[in-house]
Amino acid sequence: MRDVKHRWFMIQDEITDLESIDITSQYNMRLPLGTILQNGTYRIIKVLAQGGFGITYLAEDMVKHQNVVIKEYYKKEWHTRNSTTSYVSKNVSTTEIEGKFRKKFEKEAHTIMRLSHPNIVEVFDFFEENGTLYYSMEYIDGCSLSDYVKKNGRMSESKCISLIRKIW
Repeated sequence: MRDVKHRWFMIQDEITDLESIDITSQYNMRLPLGTILQNGTYRIIKVLAQGGFGITYLAEDMVKHQNVVIKEYYKKEWHTRNSTTSYVSKNVSTTEIEGKFRKKFEKEAHTIMRLSHPNIVEVFDFFEENGTLYYSMEYIDGCSLSDYVKKNGRMSESKCISLIRKIW
């Protein structure tokens, strides 16, 4: 009986330790669903992807009444989001390098904005809010090239060339 009580107390200690861990921390970095951005223009619907330098959301453009994609500059190792205000703070020790990547994100948005091609998504808007950067772009329903290859296997050389020619 003593051994059972000892094990019970050990399990209780483990549960207490687990309760102190924020298992939702990966979700705390995302904007809450329903968040409104750009003075009421966009409403976040869901997260599409999350990578090393940003979070990509499906959003509704409430002015044009259409779905768009919002890309947010958010590097999880350098940024922290306030769960109440959604404001993004940066780690002071990374300020210099973070600034370089921030400028790179901005340049990416403005470069894509200048492109005009039927097979390249259109960037509509670039803005700063919540202490970070965002841009909105055309939403095209479908899958990514990576998902396509995972589902259908490796593409032939002729298929690759055909795809490249569509955007070249």
